[in-house]
Amino acid sequence: MGEGGFAVVKRASNVETREKVAIKIVQKTIQADQEAIALIKREIKILHLIEHFSCVSFIESRETNESIYIVMEYVGGGDLLDCILSAHGFDEPQAAKVLRDVLRGLQYLHGIGVCHRDIKPENVLHHIQDDIWKIADFGCATTFTTTEPLMSEFEGTIQYMAPEVLVGEKYTKAVDVWATGVISYVSLSACFPWEGKTDAEIQESIVGYRIKFYSPEFDETSSDCIAFILSLLEFNPAKRISVEEALNHPWLKANT
Repeated sequence: MGEGGFAVVKRASNVETREKVAIKIVQKTIQADQEAIALIKREIKILHLIEHFSCVSFIESRETNESIYIVMEYVGGGDLLDCILSAHGFDEPQAAKVLRDVLRGLQYLHGIGVCHRDIKPENVLHHIQDDIWKIADFGCATTFTTTEPLMSEFEGTIQYMAPEVLVGEKYTKAVDVWATGVISYVSLSACFPWEGKTDAEIQESIVGYRIKFYSPEFDETSSDCIAFILSLLEFNPAKRISVEEALNHPWLKANT
């Protein structure tokens, strides 16, 4: 199903129930340093906290001398990026449905003190039977509290990282809102709001706040939808719309 670094994700079945599952297998090789293993164990601790319909369900984890196994719900409808590219971009009701599900998941995660920090289309999976989009991959996630809401690690995927992360400032759960704003743009257009071919160029475009709504991709997009995207992509995190405010935004409510 997927592979990266010292981990591989495979599809499997429960021999008794025949239920399909996804298993993330992390090899504890010499090359896999202790920091990487510690991050996997942090991910498992966070997964134990999560139980929500808009998040991929954690089933169990096992550890041997050679490997760590994380067993998750199998979500077979593909990831959001593939669906966007296949459709050459969604219409507004389709995009609103995705964004509502993602925002509901984030509302839950933030409510239990978890910041995902890598919200992107590849980490949003479609559960076809229930027609729900689910947040997946908590490898970059961390916890926070109301008394200690700030984070500082450089985590995420460059195209979806908030400007406050890129400039090295401490940041809050608002980075997940920013990433959802990028998802909203990508969902409607099948392209990024930022110019640049290299990470450095993309970072410069984000920090310089050079957002462009291209033609013809956004020619027929409503002004309410553009306003919704820009409220998520507010440069100042203190002024950025909250998850709760986004869920109650007129455009989202009118299209779901």
